[in-house]
Amino acid sequence: MSKIVGLVGAMMLILVGCSQSESEGQSATDLSSGQLYTTETSRVDPAELERLVSLGYVDYATGTVEPARDSKYNRIAGDYIFYVSADSPSAQLALPNGEVLHTWQIPFDQIWPDGPNWQDEFSASLMPGTSHQGYWRRAYLQSDGSVLLIFENLGLARIDRDSKVIWKSRLRAHNDLELDEHGRSWVLTRKPRKISGLERTFEVMDNLITVLSPQGELIDETSLIDVLDGSILTRRDWRAWIDDPQDRPTDPLHANSIELIPENLTARSSLGGANVLVSIRNLNRVVAVDTDRGRVTFVGRGDFRAQHDVTLTADGTILLFDNLGAKTWSRVFEFELAPWNLIWSYTGESGSRFFSTFQSTASRLSDGTTLIVPSATGSAFIVTPEGEIAWRFSNPHRARSKKNRTASLWDLKVVSASELNREFRISIGAE
Repeated sequence: MSKIVGLVGAMMLILVGCSQSESEGQSATDLSSGQLYTTETSRVDPAELERLVSLGYVDYATGTVEPARDSKYNRIAGDYIFYVSADSPSAQLALPNGEVLHTWQIPFDQIWPDGPNWQDEFSASLMPGTSHQGYWRRAYLQSDGSVLLIFENLGLARIDRDSKVIWKSRLRAHNDLELDEHGRSWVLTRKPRKISGLERTFEVMDNLITVLSPQGELIDETSLIDVLDGSILTRRDWRAWIDDPQDRPTDPLHANSIELIPENLTARSSLGGANVLVSIRNLNRVVAVDTDRGRVTFVGRGDFRAQHDVTLTADGTILLFDNLGAKTWSRVFEFELAPWNLIWSYTGESGSRFFSTFQSTASRLSDGTTLIVPSATGSAFIVTPEGEIAWRFSNPHRARSKKNRTASLWDLKVVSASELNREFRISIGAE
């Protein structure tokens, strides 16, 4: 897998089974709204949905977190940090104290001199290109020093250690990407399409699970709209939304993270043979998808809303960043899969919360600590299982739109020296 990834009482949420033979009318318990209801009537509140869909990516820090002022916060299970900031189309590899060892940088128009490739008016109006050309949404460091990068909704590319383009793709990549053991990229992409409700046919942006070869060539695509509409576990929720005349979001799913499920995962049997976990932000759901058979095999839901960055830990549990479940602050949750139980959470130190309305990540490190990146705060920190702060980082870069504000921190990963080739480490003076 390419992602580096006190105890609360076990809390039963919902496990919506893994069999396509289950009854479509089955009732289920859901705690995301603090009440019980059935799967055939549950959906996101329309007013809240429109507010979430309208949230943009702000390039300066808007959220809150306690600032780092104490040198005791220096425990980190790694040798370097690799991060992406909203100030420029670049990524940095640095020591844990922030000293930069190497920078990758390439602007959008150097990769695509002819500008965004919008082929239809709907796409151009829904996903304006200029707002995302000034930064990389995500970047993924490889052992040889090359980097896979995403320009949100505009394309993705692979560059070498000197920021020279190896390959590029015009696919409308967004939010997240994973590499498998064969070097193939599994990336979330968007594509306009028409869907039909009870009243009319209207146009939306579909979200797809797209697979690319190590050379960036298209291998496969799986439509998440088709998967949700064609699976018993999700069809009623999906159709209730589409058929409601009050709900007409142009980006109805907003999938925002993808995680490959390893074949040796102990709990994989409970996921019905699925090979991918996807976070569906606008449905407040985590779904397991079998891309070979085109169906959802598992749905996880709970007391989280507009969540991001669903990741698997080495123990086979799931971490996610809950952006808006608590409404005025954010949280990190850990669930076990079988059964679907909440086993750990973090909401901030006593008297201090963190809050990020958009993006954000959470990953489990090798020593059992958890790295949390609330993007809107322009910061990152590591917490122990007991909830104590072990390390802090504040983005040193200023926002492009507001020079007096800290730039949003899109992502940060902890990297060990063993994950990088010695030749690359020597070339950047890190050996």
